[in-house]
Amino acid sequence: MSDNGDELVNLTSSLKKCFQIAYNHVQAAPGATEVYKTLIRNEEMQLVVLSKDLPDKPREMIMAKCQSNNVPVVFIETRSELGKLCPTKVKNAGAFGIKNFMLETEEKAFLMSQLK
Repeated sequence: MSDNGDELVNLTSSLKKCFQIAYNHVQAAPGATEVYKTLIRNEEMQLVVLSKDLPDKPREMIMAKCQSNNVPVVFIETRSELGKLCPTKVKNAGAFGIKNFMLETEEKAFLMSQLK
């Protein structure tokens, strides 16, 4: 049971660190609308994080574009949990996209290993 708790801590802390780095380098797409616009323009997107409680229509639209663009997707339980991970001060976030990780960090390596 502690392993699962450690993995959850690592996932959230890794996401938070990667979000911050991408945001600082203007390589982030905060929010479902920005994520979708970035995907529609076929701009590079290395990772999309979606909240499970995002309404069906936007979630399905983003998922379809991620699938067609071969972009990996990670799910977070709620929009408020995802909002807490965002580098900007927001209460809720339906999605967050990382266009470019910018740096090779332990956190990026952890996230990529979880996707395999």
